[in-house]
Amino acid sequence: MYALTLSAELEGVTNLRPKDTQESNFFYTFKVQCTSCRETHPNPIAVNRFRESSATIKAAPNPYQQTEPAKAQKIIEFDCRGLEFTEFLPEGEWLADGIESNTKFDGVELSEGEWFDYDEKAGDEMTPAELTATLGFLTDAGHLLATAAPETSAYVMSQRNGLMLEHEMALTDKQRQHVCSCCGHIMLLGQGSELQVKAGQRASQKPRSTRAPKGNGAQKLPSRPQTCPGPTKAITCGHCGRLTNVKLPAPAPISRRKVKVEKATKASGRATSVPSTAQEMASQKTTSNASSKKRAKSRKAGLQALLDQSNASRNSGPGLGLSLADFMQR
Repeated sequence: MYALTLSAELEGVTNLRPKDTQESNFFYTFKVQCTSCRETHPNPIAVNRFRESSATIKAAPNPYQQTEPAKAQKIIEFDCRGLEFTEFLPEGEWLADGIESNTKFDGVELSEGEWFDYDEKAGDEMTPAELTATLGFLTDAGHLLATAAPETSAYVMSQRNGLMLEHEMALTDKQRQHVCSCCGHIMLLGQGSELQVKAGQRASQKPRSTRAPKGNGAQKLPSRPQTCPGPTKAITCGHCGRLTNVKLPAPAPISRRKVKVEKATKASGRATSVPSTAQEMASQKTTSNASSKKRAKSRKAGLQALLDQSNASRNSGPGLGLSLADFMQR
């Protein structure tokens, strides 16, 4: 009794399984070795679940579940006599399901050892872990060699761009303005590469004249605001002279606040507003004069009280009632 175990790194998909049904048979392909003479057969042998052969498959295949990290899982069990399977070749059509969107993927080809596809429902691109690791390695290597070996760095970055193009992965604006898509050189400002920011220009269109209906109830139709496109970054490669244009988002519109000043339109309103203001000013002036007179009167009363107190103390004391001030008078 033999068991086929499979180990795969899945990203975004699960339930990887061969398409093995009564209508569409799957042929499990192996490299075999004779158990008696230990000689490896030059041609691989295909085993079918619905046909009789030297190998018998017991049950339908089990789907491979996505795990982190990847673990070996049993797919099928079969019985074989006189032969020993040495290697499994994943040829044929496989199936898979999206983890989040439950999208059904058919026609999965694993003969080259990797597969990727785009999940429209989830909006994610299914890429194998090896491809992601390779792109990251090429990017890091290109940046490390940018100063010491710029030509080698350009070749490495060109290989990275070519690998992304081969797998239909579009370059982002950040990648386009950082690495030249033509020669692969890393564009560094001040070291040959130049940057120019171009202001967005409105498209030249003739203003449309809108006529409002005539009459007492005629209203002026509101004019449509003209939106200005965002600026554009133009980066020139210092090695090949390739021009890369990156469009920036348009700036937010400026909001201006309008302050409304209410004006009196009737003549009677203007005439009554002036006297009321004059009366307020006159009342304020009268109040301030009255308060100043009260303060002066209180100060005068205080001085008079002090003078009376000093006279009373002078008269009540012993002696002739004379003070130093009386002797100083001439």
